[in-house]
Amino acid sequence: MITKRQLGLICMTLGILGILGLLAIDLVRAGNYGGIGPMQRLGLIIAGLITLLGLTLLPGGNRPA
Repeated sequence: MITKRQLGLICMTLGILGILGLLAIDLVRAGNYGGIGPMQRLGLIIAGLITLLGLTLLPGGNRPA
């Protein structure tokens, strides 16, 4: 069974990878829009919220999720 701490780590990892992936899009200049576009901003906000959700689950310890 998955614990709250494990679920928190999974959410944090996915959120951070999402943020890094969205920022990497600018490095390879994918798309025609120069800079961070509106959909990227939305994605960054969602990935940040997922990361924060993971942080709130970490203190839950070994209780089942």
